[in-house]
Amino acid sequence: MLMFSMTGYGSSKKDSTRFGVFVEIKSVNHRFSEINIRMPRQLMKIDDKIKKVSQFHNCSF
Repeated sequence: MLMFSMTGYGSSKKDSTRFGVFVEIKSVNHRFSEINIRMPRQLMKIDDKIKKVSQFHNCSF
């Protein structure tokens, strides 16, 4: 039997004169999407918007 792994990892960092962003994406052999976001409390008001955009761009095979 041939096994395929769906484990993946990626990260990126972007700095500007006003702020910096670090994004880390992990996928571990799971067929459902679970999004966990860590950010300063002041930005938590955009938490749902980030999750919706991430879900929209999620691909399932």
